[in-house]
Amino acid sequence: MTRQSEYEFLFVVDGVSVEDDSFVGIITEHFDGLLSWNRGLHRLAISGTGADAMGACLGLVTEIQALIPGMRILRLDPDLVGIPDIAERTGHTRQNVQQWVNGERNADRPFPPPEGSAGRSLVWRWHEVNEWLRPLGLDDQTLRPTREESVWLDAALIEIDCGQPELHEHAQAWQAAVTSLGPSASAGSAMAPTMHKNLIARIPAITGRDLPEWFRRLESGPPFLRCEERAHWLSDEHGLSHGYASAIVHEYETRRRKRLLFHGSSEEEADSDQGSGSRAADR
Repeated sequence: MTRQSEYEFLFVVDGVSVEDDSFVGIITEHFDGLLSWNRGLHRLAISGTGADAMGACLGLVTEIQALIPGMRILRLDPDLVGIPDIAERTGHTRQNVQQWVNGERNADRPFPPPEGSAGRSLVWRWHEVNEWLRPLGLDDQTLRPTREESVWLDAALIEIDCGQPELHEHAQAWQAAVTSLGPSASAGSAMAPTMHKNLIARIPAITGRDLPEWFRRLESGPPFLRCEERAHWLSDEHGLSHGYASAIVHEYETRRRKRLLFHGSSEEEADSDQGSGSRAADR
């Protein structure tokens, strides 16, 4: 029997209000969740059980859609934290946290790279910080989706919100993608077409670079033969999640093959026309 684990999710949601007692009652009593509102966004903190984060999330979505059909689950919140937040969550001083970040303490395990900055302050994904804290016994003992899983889940949630709730296909695509990370797999080979389309559409906003620029970076990179190797290089070199890196490589290869096919057909037609002209001249 597959081992089941409990995962915590922080969703950005719409179609509900913290002032609606009926919604809040269902969320609290049935799901033991917490609905909050801050700076124009509703967030839902909620837990689900599954063999992995994908299964747990999609199981939750199914239940929520059945009990609260008016709620729209838009995306996952990355739960970004700065040094003061980490200090508060761990019960340590800001100075201690800064020492972790600088590598002055626990230097044998580098602190996770920041997700970005807010003003002049660095921010991190809480999941990655929490995993770093786990060997120290300072984590909150909660499982959350990884960066890779979050990419797939966001793509699935977009499809569901657009009225394409084929949840079993998302679960199958996720399992196939996990399997595809083996040595013989090629990047994006198991990615559902609609999920791939959603990932590609989000790349400019998520990465700050459009597809042609990513394609140029691929072309100037090492001459790997396998797509999976190129995806790993792109991910490591530019700090991308593997899901986005695989989507970029897959899209690049798809377009490259179409160009080759088109140019090949054009050359064959030109050769054919030239041959016909020569035969006509001979006559």
